[in-house]
Amino acid sequence: MTGPANLEDDPLTVALDCQDEDILHLLLKDGAEDVASTPRGRCVDPDRQDQLGRTALHFAALGQSLQMARILVEFGANAQLTDNQDETLHHVAAASWQILLQCLLANDVIRSLIIIGILISYLPQHIRIISRRSSFGISPYFVLLGTTSGTSAFVNILVFPKTAADVTCCQEISGLACFAGLLGVFQMGMQWLCFFSILLLFVIYFPRATSPTDPTHSVSSTSNGPTYRTALAITAICLLHALVTVIISVAFAIRRPSALHAWANFLGIVAAILASIQYFPQIYTTYRLRCVGSLSIPMMCIQTPGSLVWAASLAAREGAKGWSIWGVLLVTASLQGTLLVMAIYFEYFGPDSKRKVVHRADQDGYPNGTGAERSDGHASAREPIHAERPSEETPLLQSQ
Repeated sequence: MTGPANLEDDPLTVALDCQDEDILHLLLKDGAEDVASTPRGRCVDPDRQDQLGRTALHFAALGQSLQMARILVEFGANAQLTDNQDETLHHVAAASWQILLQCLLANDVIRSLIIIGILISYLPQHIRIISRRSSFGISPYFVLLGTTSGTSAFVNILVFPKTAADVTCCQEISGLACFAGLLGVFQMGMQWLCFFSILLLFVIYFPRATSPTDPTHSVSSTSNGPTYRTALAITAICLLHALVTVIISVAFAIRRPSALHAWANFLGIVAAILASIQYFPQIYTTYRLRCVGSLSIPMMCIQTPGSLVWAASLAAREGAKGWSIWGVLLVTASLQGTLLVMAIYFEYFGPDSKRKVVHRADQDGYPNGTGAERSDGHASAREPIHAERPSEETPLLQSQ
């Protein structure tokens, strides 16, 4: 079956005649990129104008379709035709690219501010642990889930094919443009680095009352609470997880590059699942302790509304179909908000003062809150333990 002999016989053109548009106008207006064969495959007039006087070249310029504009010019389109506002292809292209450039610059500024915001939001937590010289009150399993989630998300964006294309472009473009293209990588990298720093501070300042004969044995080993060995084990798991993830990613990149996209999607799913449940252990720990400990309220005050705004912006842009992207942020923000409300209540409105609760917990040697709670009436039950391990000094300090 052959096509219509001329433009007027084309059914699509006849259907669009009331708008003075042809199939080429329709495709370009809808942003279709794969229309390279349209001018040659159909009897299409490239200079046909719609009611506003715009030609196919005008639509190509509005859509920043450089490839289609080149094809139309080769096909014989007149680049000097003006629309009803006396604007040629060059006027439309200049205005369109200026708007695009402004949008890109504004987007780059916002993404750069997000990187700074991520760093600022984590600094209160780092400062609080260092100033207190204790990670008391922070759940080790919260640290485990947060670190492994951040590692999976960071490696996910590193192995994503688009990232490789952005890195390749850096060989052809300037340093500032390269930085702008890799802002997403820097965002995830900053978040991973900040949470990994919490992991290091957590194990360095883990509260423990050590024995001169066994530095890894703490008072909490006699209870149900996590010990210093637990903190060391969690650190080892996080490091092993990062190492294995990197090794598998490198193996895929070398042996089976075609599988990188599926591997990246898998890492993204793992990161989303871990991020969705990471706050449950911390909520439980804070509830059992009934105090904040070394957990930073300012950090949560910054991150909770920030996550909600981020989720709202993604939902507005992606719509209901992108629920897997913004849904995780919404769940995480809700759980962090629950933890924030609980922390504020125990810190400022709880029945016990902060100093009394923290002092009692530190003296009992129950790091990070899952040890058995004892009332003042059972103080005698703790005396043998304190007799064996009178302080939280290291063996070296005890020997002096």
